[in-house]
Amino acid sequence: MKTSYNKYRPRQTRYRKTKSIFSSGSFITTLVVAALVLFACTHIWQNVYILNLSTEVSALKKERNLIEDLIKKKQVEINDLCRHSRIEQLAQDKFNLRQTASENMFTLISKRRFSGTSRFADLIGSFKKVADHFPVISENKAKAKEIFEFDEE
Repeated sequence: MKTSYNKYRPRQTRYRKTKSIFSSGSFITTLVVAALVLFACTHIWQNVYILNLSTEVSALKKERNLIEDLIKKKQVEINDLCRHSRIEQLAQDKFNLRQTASENMFTLISKRRFSGTSRFADLIGSFKKVADHFPVISENKAKAKEIFEFDEE
């Protein structure tokens, strides 16, 4: 019998040590304190994160308000620059243009619709019309003109 007691004795000792660690009040207290510290750290981190987000939101709101004010100022400036009286004054001062009488004004209305292929054809037609007004010089005249211009220099 004595041999069987010694055979199982180390196992009982290990079981008692692990049982004593978990059953002691210090382990449970340590576990509760660690949980409270973890909860406190998480709570503080959340508060700091929320404060950072709120400062970022307030900075973005300020930036948005500044941009909206800038847009309003630019819109007022655009409206001021687009006034007809200002445009007419600039036309008179810089380009020496005069205002025409209403009987000299007319409106052109195009009755045809433009599509992609007809636009290209219209462009080619416009180039042909412009080319019709260019002076026509034969190849011999061009060569003769080059010779004479070269001699004059």
